[in-house]
Amino acid sequence: MTEMTRDYQAIVWTKDSEKPGQRVTVRARNLDEARKLVEEQFGKEITCSIWNEEDANRTR
Repeated sequence: MTEMTRDYQAIVWTKDSEKPGQRVTVRARNLDEARKLVEEQFGKEITCSIWNEEDANRTR
């Protein structure tokens, strides 16, 4: 059985402090896969915040 994918939102900052953070959306099975996809797109030398809207809205 294949695991369902969902949209993960991310804000990505590069080492270039002149550039603002960039918002992106990736479709992944889980947070680890989402982080891997963002790193593949922007490189490993980034700072990023990744979340899923469904998880973010869940009561803690």
